[in-house]
Amino acid sequence: MNMNIPPVETPVAPSPARSVGDMMETKGDRLDKLFGWWYKLTMPPQPPANASIIKKEAYRRHRTISTVGILFLIMEIIDITVVIGARSMVMNVDYVLVYLFIAAMMVANRLGRPVLAGSIPVFGCEILLVFTIIFMYPEMNIVSIVFYGLFVFIELLSISLLPIRFVFVFAVLDSAFIVLDYFFQPKAVELTQAIGANGFVVFGVPVALQFLVAFISALWVSTASAASKRANRAEMMAAIESAVAKDRQLVDQEKQELEASIQQLVQVYVDASNGQMVERIPYPPAKVLWPLVGVLNALWMRLRSAQYTDAELMRMKQAITAYDVLLQRTAQTPNQPLPLLRTGTDIDLLNISLQAVQKSWRSVSNT
Repeated sequence: MNMNIPPVETPVAPSPARSVGDMMETKGDRLDKLFGWWYKLTMPPQPPANASIIKKEAYRRHRTISTVGILFLIMEIIDITVVIGARSMVMNVDYVLVYLFIAAMMVANRLGRPVLAGSIPVFGCEILLVFTIIFMYPEMNIVSIVFYGLFVFIELLSISLLPIRFVFVFAVLDSAFIVLDYFFQPKAVELTQAIGANGFVVFGVPVALQFLVAFISALWVSTASAASKRANRAEMMAAIESAVAKDRQLVDQEKQELEASIQQLVQVYVDASNGQMVERIPYPPAKVLWPLVGVLNALWMRLRSAQYTDAELMRMKQAITAYDVLLQRTAQTPNQPLPLLRTGTDIDLLNISLQAVQKSWRSVSNT
């Protein structure tokens, strides 16, 4: 029986889609080159390349906080000459507290607490600025009014390190402090003479500046956040498409291996039908068929044993037939010794025994 089984053609699996991270060329980061040593001390370990988008976004927040911390430290080191020249106890206390805030912020950032790390410098600077305006200038003058503009820095710091809604909270708090400070803090004589009837401008402009900066910065950050979410969504979709393509390729490969394995088993059956027997059925590439091949090998061994038994039985029948012919021929000449018939079966032992019996009969008859 000849069976020509054509090979099964399987479609070639499409090449997996490349993710956005794979298609983008990696470039060296200047901040990493400048502050890499600082990031290692003040940030959690960098997530692997295959980390989730949430972990990557959290790492960016930690990096922003760490960058703000090193910039604060550089500014404080530069301002040391100004603090020494001012000879003010309030500024000295503020200067020392800023170092403590930076240290606490970096420790929280290192421990993976970005909200706490961002809150420390924002609330710390807010408290220090209010402390400076109240205690460094007991009477409001031209210089103390200038400090109102520094509240904008608090808002920019909050929009950079905290959720967007906090910038409006600080805008309201700072505006309330400016209004209350203007009405309740004693004013120097020269300031009263300078502002005259234009007192509304003194606190109205800083208050308007607070909300203007708050709205503009919130608009910028929300736009950048939306763009970042779109980029993250595109990266996630590319990663999902890549994973689906890899899964599809794996399924196609397994399907191809399964078809090739079935083809191999069928070919073994065809060879066996044509008389080409093998010792054992080889295990195919598809591992899912290995238990079945184990069972088939057990049946295969029983089949071979049955075939061997059938062959032995056939040889035995042929030997009995030949030996029967031999005995009939020998019966016509009883005096002739029984010839030795070699059949390769147990009949040969019977032949030897009969020859021994024949010799013993002859010896008895001669005696």
